[in-house]
Amino acid sequence: MNKALALEAFYDQHQLDFPSGPATLSGHFNVFERNRKPGPEAGNIPYSRKDFYKICLLTGRNRILLGDRIIDTEKNALLFINPRVPYGIEVMEKEQSGFFCLFSGSFISNSAIRGNQLGLLEKDCRPLFDLTDHDAGHISGIYSRMQLENNHNFKFKNELIRSLIVELALSALKISKAQRTGKKQADQSLPALFSNLLEAQFPNEPATNALDLRSPAAFAEKLSVHLNHLNKTLKGTYGKTTGTLITERTVQEAKRMLARTSLNISEIAWSLGFNELSYFNQVFKKVTRMTPKNFRERCQV
Repeated sequence: MNKALALEAFYDQHQLDFPSGPATLSGHFNVFERNRKPGPEAGNIPYSRKDFYKICLLTGRNRILLGDRIIDTEKNALLFINPRVPYGIEVMEKEQSGFFCLFSGSFISNSAIRGNQLGLLEKDCRPLFDLTDHDAGHISGIYSRMQLENNHNFKFKNELIRSLIVELALSALKISKAQRTGKKQADQSLPALFSNLLEAQFPNEPATNALDLRSPAAFAEKLSVHLNHLNKTLKGTYGKTTGTLITERTVQEAKRMLARTSLNISEIAWSLGFNELSYFNQVFKKVTRMTPKNFRERCQV
């Protein structure tokens, strides 16, 4: 592994003056707005270790190379980088914005901040958080306050800035918890939404209309979820796959139509989404252990 990029080298690369003076005695900190001069452009960042901490608000599509992982971001993301993990960024679209702050280890070690408050800056932390536009607006506000404090000569400005670093970390954790809670609630309601969508197709009258939703993929698309996620959620709730639930309910409707309508078996099969009568017979027999013809004859006895 190549030698870690030092803070001074970062400033040299971007043709920026490295700050000096009494403030640097307590460690280095700076904050930049991406793609705004004077400051670094939001371009590709070579994959390497950096000898400083960095927290980035990325707005725009990017590919993050982080340790041995590759992570694509679609719109807004908050990225936590520490000197132990190599990283790089590949810009995937021209329109980029956001902020980033960078600081030395001594800037944090000189602080009273300890423990879980800066857990996101540890080696094995979760490094990346997807953000909504609302969340990104909140995070942008924290960076704006960082810029404001960084430009002041207030005696305790570094303590204020450190508290804002903690606020970034805690905001990320709060957002992550809200996302997990929302996902859990969505997962809990998904089976009910699926059942309502399935039941809404029945009874299939008039039978001249074929079913709109017949396959698991069609239901997943209608519910705006990935098919694997739909299968996993329904399996956890009902103990059956999406396909099995659809088939059983469709056969239930076929039994009703065989018993209560005068439609022939081919017409019933077509109205329930089966293009081939032989396949309808096969599915019906697998579920009921009798053919549609035998079932109708039994109902007529």
